[in-house]
Amino acid sequence: MEDLRIEVPGGHIAVRDYGGAGRTVVLVHSVGYSCDVWRRLAPLLSGSARVLAVDLRGHGQSTAQVDTVADLVADFERLVAALELRCPVLVGHQYGGGIAAAVAARYPLLWGGLCVIDSPVIGTQAEYRELLDLFSTPAVSADLARRFRLGVCGQGIASRDEFCERAGEEMSRDWLSVPRLSFDNYSVRRSVLTDEATGRWERQPNMETVARLTKLGTDFPLMPGRELLERVAAPVWVLQPEAGEYGQGFDEIEALARTRLGWAAVRMKGSSFVAHTQPEVVRDALVTLLSQLPTQREPAAEIRSALVHRVSAIDT
Repeated sequence: MEDLRIEVPGGHIAVRDYGGAGRTVVLVHSVGYSCDVWRRLAPLLSGSARVLAVDLRGHGQSTAQVDTVADLVADFERLVAALELRCPVLVGHQYGGGIAAAVAARYPLLWGGLCVIDSPVIGTQAEYRELLDLFSTPAVSADLARRFRLGVCGQGIASRDEFCERAGEEMSRDWLSVPRLSFDNYSVRRSVLTDEATGRWERQPNMETVARLTKLGTDFPLMPGRELLERVAAPVWVLQPEAGEYGQGFDEIEALARTRLGWAAVRMKGSSFVAHTQPEVVRDALVTLLSQLPTQREPAAEIRSALVHRVSAIDT
């Protein structure tokens, strides 16, 4: 396992490279979390694919902050160019599924597949916007900030470690969060960014980041939802746990999948965080789906050159 940094405007994006051979899988966490939510699935999946787990802007150990959602989407183009990835597959959980869908729709030539796990993206765009509007209300946003300790900051290693232990224990008891396994509480350490020079630390994301990710203009061209999934050129796979939070719309996706080449809609046992509680189940499903993709080929030289040139132009 290796921790990578992808330089982007405003800082860097933190990426955990779990290694592995075969097609590359890029794991995208939901808003409010970090790539640590994949820590039980990723090592298992690396036996069949190269696995990269990304900290979104304003999350985890990424120093780049969110200005617009479009910047966040563009970071994935920079990731592909920086690591010279060939037709990787995006896997997004919950609202990370909406982000992954926007990325796949925005850059259709770069991605070999899209998988979403218990994501509201399987509903309509109108329904997705209603959820974002709900999370944007002062009462709900304040409740989420309190429950998930968003934006809490402090000074010094001792106070940081105390915060991580206490917050992890409290979040593990919250039904909205990653479930506790045995005596293993959810670790928020990956979500606490520390300035080594000053000793100041902050729990990412803060509420400003959440607000910018949940307030999308009506003219935003990549609004997540079933309509956006239909625009994705690559195969789309939906993994829906039976006790998930966002199963509304699965019947429609299942019907749509029967008419689309390469699409799949799979129900599985488990809760929303099935990749954490039952990683073997998700691993097996992904390995089966990956085996159905055509053999990846090196992109034409002119496509790769154009991509690198485009990213360079964006960043200058």
